[in-house]
Amino acid sequence: SGPFALENSTEAINCYREQTALSERALKMFPSDMRARRALAVSIYKIANMVIDKDPNAAVAGYRQAMAVITGLPQTAPTLRLLNGVEGHLVHAYTALGKTAEALAQMEAANNRAAQMAAGDPQDDRAKFDLATSDVTLAHTLAAAGKRREARQSLLRSLHILEAMIKRDPENKVIEDHRQDVKDDLAKLDKKAAR
Repeated sequence: SGPFALENSTEAINCYREQTALSERALKMFPSDMRARRALAVSIYKIANMVIDKDPNAAVAGYRQAMAVITGLPQTAPTLRLLNGVEGHLVHAYTALGKTAEALAQMEAANNRAAQMAAGDPQDDRAKFDLATSDVTLAHTLAAAGKRREARQSLLRSLHILEAMIKRDPENKVIEDHRQDVKDDLAKLDKKAAR
């Protein structure tokens, strides 16, 4: 907080803009350079993340631009995770703008992709954790759209995934903390439904 934080965020945005310009120049010279394409997408994504609170409309434009760049990348697991991250932030921007239908459609697309990734390799705990996280974001989006029953189902799905992961790795504090957050979200949702 304070002017120092504002100065740092302005400096960071300027750095990301410089990175964007460098990546765009590299792509003009070498259009098939996937590293430059990914760097371009990430820079645009980070700028949008930095402006979302002040200007959600600008963030939406940035996230959509980053997604367009990502579609030109090989559709590998890291690329799909990046796409899901961008879409998750786009959902938050749409929600901040009161665009619930757009937020829900975008989150459902990201959640479906996360489910496909998790189903593609049952041993991939990262894909399972990504799905559990996606289920939580989907639940929040559903709740904002007034769909509490579906939101509850999404939270229960997340909880089921996390509990299975904890059985295999009971010492994993990250998963345990995430499971507790999901339980808290369920309790809040149930409390609102009881009113």
